[in-house]
Amino acid sequence: MCLRDRDDPENARRINVESVNSLLAAASEATRIITLSIDLVCSGTRSGNHVEEDPTDPVTVYGETMVDAEQTFLRDRPDACILRISLPMGISFNGHAGAIDWIASRFAKSRPATLYFDEIRTPTYTDCLNGLFESVFSSRLAGIYHAGGPRQLSLYEIGQIINRFGGYSADCLMGRPRGEAGPIPPRAGNVTMDSSKLRNALGYQPFDPWPLHEEHVPTHSDWHRERPVDEPGTDTGTPGDWWTTFALVPDVFDHAVAGLALYRSHRRVLDPQLRELGQTRVGWCVGSRFVYSQHCKSCRTVGLTEEQIAAIPT
Repeated sequence: MCLRDRDDPENARRINVESVNSLLAAASEATRIITLSIDLVCSGTRSGNHVEEDPTDPVTVYGETMVDAEQTFLRDRPDACILRISLPMGISFNGHAGAIDWIASRFAKSRPATLYFDEIRTPTYTDCLNGLFESVFSSRLAGIYHAGGPRQLSLYEIGQIINRFGGYSADCLMGRPRGEAGPIPPRAGNVTMDSSKLRNALGYQPFDPWPLHEEHVPTHSDWHRERPVDEPGTDTGTPGDWWTTFALVPDVFDHAVAGLALYRSHRRVLDPQLRELGQTRVGWCVGSRFVYSQHCKSCRTVGLTEEQIAAIPT
């Protein structure tokens, strides 16, 4: 991706299209090819929940070049698997290439970030994507598959999550509809994807919702201004100083903002059910109602029954 594709469309085409021709020229017919495309091949002017058969109609140079790249793969290597992704949610290697990185960097410098109420995506955890790539490499999937997460969020809502849990100034987050953004290049709208084709082909749901827990999802436009850390503790919970504690160590904070995805990674050896049983039992034994409650919910996401969960305290 060329980050300034609107300013340098020739470079965008060189990176996103001409590189495909070079790759295919170098790859043998036996080479297994998996390539990534993007939800921005659609304009988002329809109602979202796009399926693979929907016509493409990008409004950005980036989207246009990704459509051309898709067509090149489909024409010259029909055995390739093309995964259309949305926003990968995680901390990038260089610290500024991802959605979380850019938004958090603005907030950290007390600079405003203007994000849109009506640009809606289906973000995914990067660790979930890593697990998906392993599965697809060992399969014979070919053609286009949507690879978006199960939760739909606007860019503004994503900004709210990062702002609130990062402990940044709520005034730094600016929200508005795309139509009121002034003289800027076109923005996509609701480009959410229906990924049931991929889920059915794999035989399982490859993505956790981002963020994982429902209570971390914004419920109104001022949600990020509500700071539980300012009211430490309730009658039914433990002290609310988690995020300020995490923020003391940048690496730990980045891990937390990314959704505490490290221990839930597909690369972990411990069975997810055993992991959640252990954490839930510890929460009960030490009297942490918050930990116990949170991990009871997580137990359900990894397939434990209500009867099994109810038996944890005994």
